[in-house]
Amino acid sequence: ALGQNDTNLTVGTTALVTSHGALEVQSKGISVVDAYAVAKSKGAVAGGNANSKAVSNYNTITTINGHLVSDDDAHIKALTQATVKAQSKADGMGLGASVNSNDDRDESNKLGSFLGMNNSDTTVTFGASAVVEAENIHVSAETTPKATTRAETDADAGGADADAVANATVQGTTQVFITTGAEFTADIDVTFEAKLSGCTVFIRSDADCDCAGADTDSNATYDVDLMVKVTGQRDALITTTTLHVSALAGTCLLYTSPSPRDGLLS
Repeated sequence: ALGQNDTNLTVGTTALVTSHGALEVQSKGISVVDAYAVAKSKGAVAGGNANSKAVSNYNTITTINGHLVSDDDAHIKALTQATVKAQSKADGMGLGASVNSNDDRDESNKLGSFLGMNNSDTTVTFGASAVVEAENIHVSAETTPKATTRAETDADAGGADADAVANATVQGTTQVFITTGAEFTADIDVTFEAKLSGCTVFIRSDADCDCAGADTDSNATYDVDLMVKVTGQRDALITTTTLHVSALAGTCLLYTSPSPRDGLLS
């Protein structure tokens, strides 16, 4: 399963947007990708493979090139909520049965859940002609990534083989980018913030073989590579009483649960 969610909002160079109250400019992308594979086999030397791969890529971009004016507060945001889940289950019954869950032994076609690949990003960009005026200016780029992989095998018979591999890969960039020439004027406060929120990665592999002479392998792996940043180029102009700039990666909760082998001579 492959999902590509692109959400773009642009205020053009010649645009003038005014508000007598609060002003909010926001792009929001929501992506959910779910893959589920099941394999069942019965009989001597039976074989069953259940392979699932779920990929969720995204680009959520808010671009300001024009003029925004608010008599109250101005909020400029880019928000991404991305969820990916890959589940596989393989059952085998019979002498010498062989079952695999997400274990095709081909490293070039890795299975499991993949989130934020291919340079996925959540970005607020201010171009050289951007002008923002308000009492308070709050700029926020925020990503909420969640990845889950479950791989389960169950074999019942002598000399059986059961392998389960669970992998999760999470990537992506969350950023605010301010180009040379952009101007911000606030009576009270200007805040630039890039952050991750609710980052969760769950990986579980479970290989069971209730039999003599069993061979089981259970592996759970993850790769998390996330970038959070605020970049301001030289000669961008910010006029305000207080200025807050933050890049908050926070904590990405990781849950891994490879099961122990089970079976006589496993």
